Amino acid sequence: MWLISITLLFATLWLLRYFFKNHNSAKLTYWKKQGWPILEETISGWDVFTGKGNVSDSDVEYYKELERQKEPCGVVTELGTPIVVVRDLDLVKDIFIKDFDHFTDRRAFGDVDRIFKDGLFGLEGRPWKNMRTFLSPTFTSGRIRKMFCHFEKSANNLTKFIKSHHLSKNATHFDIPVVYTMRKFSMQVITSAAFGLKVDSFQDNDVVPMAERIFVFPIWQKIQMLISQQFPKLSSFLKLKIFDFEAADFFWGLISSALKTRKENGVKGNKIRGWFHIYLFRLIIIAEVLRLYPSVARLDRICNNDYALPETKNGGKRRIIRKGTVIAVPADAFHKDEQYFPNPFKFDPTRFNQENKAKRNPYAYMPFGIGPRSCIGMRFAIVETKVALAYIVRNFTIRPTAGTPIPEKMEKDILGYKVASNVNLQFVPRK
Repeated sequence: MWLISITLLFATLWLLRYFFKNHNSAKLTYWKKQGWPILEETISGWDVFTGKGNVSDSDVEYYKELERQKEPCGVVTELGTPIVVVRDLDLVKDIFIKDFDHFTDRRAFGDVDRIFKDGLFGLEGRPWKNMRTFLSPTFTSGRIRKMFCHFEKSANNLTKFIKSHHLSKNATHFDIPVVYTMRKFSMQVITSAAFGLKVDSFQDNDVVPMAERIFVFPIWQKIQMLISQQFPKLSSFLKLKIFDFEAADFFWGLISSALKTRKENGVKGNKIRGWFHIYLFRLIIIAEVLRLYPSVARLDRICNNDYALPETKNGGKRRIIRKGTVIAVPADAFHKDEQYFPNPFKFDPTRFNQENKAKRNPYAYMPFGIGPRSCIGMRFAIVETKVALAYIVRNFTIRPTAGTPIPEKMEKDILGYKVASNVNLQFVPRK
């Protein structure tokens, strides 16, 4: 009996594979007729479901294949959906800047909470443009200078938190879980500078655990996200929810409470709607870290209207990107291209001095995105990071612990790279 069951299982799996293979081939008919290079999909749904890989894991391979064929872009089916992968920086500039009106929206994540749907990351079209215009004054240099006291207070709390990690009464150093600690610092800055709340995230409370429930994706959430993207009607019928709505409601309550308090007391503060994103950082050293390990490994856009590419070697025939097509720009692959960054896997912060930056195509480095839809909080993040680093370096010498992985241990989540959660560093107080 068990032999029959196993035979039926394998037969079913083979039939499903055969169906999807032919289904994907049919979807590529349009692109093949136009002479688009067709790339072979190298990541499976099983890899994504089990957490062994992400769709962006293949980007470097796609990029190299397009380079070998001397093609500016090509098409690959990812989990049944045709994706246009871009390798040419002139085309990147057209998509993100010159012809931005054709590519204003990001790829949807399915049914999401109002915090994300109504924030800058999730909004589309005119609502996005209106929100961007509304929020932009919040991130000016003058406005950020007024927030400086919040950065300093958060950095001071960070220093105290590190010093509280005594291994013993006579300890001369502190072994600190890096990711856990910096999440606390980030949430301290966001809640104070953005929300105007007096929440000490370094003390025991629900802020950091709730944030982790939103931004850390277990396998079941990845599966629901993929179903929502690939089969939106089925997702709607099944009422799949991508994010942890209990955690999202917790932060919605924080926002509502802050707005209510300010309104009742006549307090004028920062425009906070759409702020709920923890931004990463850029200094000359941090810039090199983000080149090697971008927080978002792939940038995507949706083609709003049929878009004709410039004539190529394809017999002078213009290729058309159809409305609704997903465009993938592999930031990770550009960051590791030798023509822009010689010896790309070497850590070399001098790549970002003024002389070397002037020699390089400015669009080859994209840790915060490019164009009108780039990260609005970049300047905020840089100042936040400068303050944190200044306080840490002034108070401590940083060393690896006995268990710190060398070389560094990096992981890749659904968006991009991240430091492994179990990495510790040793902080030795300066005398």
